[in-house]
Amino acid sequence: MARVVVVRPILGAPKAVTLEFLRAKGLLVLDDVELAWQAGQVSALEHWAVAKGRDVGTVTAYTKDPDGRRHDVPYDVTFAFVVHAFHPDIPILK
Repeated sequence: MARVVVVRPILGAPKAVTLEFLRAKGLLVLDDVELAWQAGQVSALEHWAVAKGRDVGTVTAYTKDPDGRRHDVPYDVTFAFVVHAFHPDIPILK
């Protein structure tokens, strides 16, 4: 049950990347969208006490305008099987 980030860039088709790949990179650029991973969010699915769940981290997605200002971009964190079911034509970067 790999977690996957799905982002819909302003330029180009939707992109998907595993959370583990993003975690390893820290920062990833997909078309005009920058994805960043940061530690600090635990999974509610790992343990009956949420605070004891493993750290899955959090994601930010943004574009930059010519002046360097960042603008948030909507994204989803879901599971790989969901991406395969609803977006079968999108490869998952891993």
